[in-house]
Amino acid sequence: LGAKADFEQALQINPDSYMASHNLAVLSVASQDNELSEKLLTEAIEKNPNYGTPYIELAALTPPKDAIAFLLEANAINPFNPRIHEMLAENFGIMGKTIEREREEKIFREIAPSR
Repeated sequence: LGAKADFEQALQINPDSYMASHNLAVLSVASQDNELSEKLLTEAIEKNPNYGTPYIELAALTPPKDAIAFLLEANAINPFNPRIHEMLAENFGIMGKTIEREREEKIFREIAPSR
């Protein structure tokens, strides 16, 4: 509860803090409160649309069609994040979009660190 209370206090002090909204959302995901997490991630995006991480995390909570839209926004901010391309490939695959899935898998392989 300590971190949650800290982030809630940070939002009271500075309601425009996208990081406080984002961090509170991460805690909400951990406690499986996806509804609150989606709300807080959306707020983080509204407060700072140039911060890509909330788009990625929101994509993980939404159906493939919505997830792809969020991931494309994140990709516009940082096209070198391998997680974006891995998640795009997965969601395109779920939707049966083979060409797009293969494209994203290729990009992922090119930019992901060696495992």
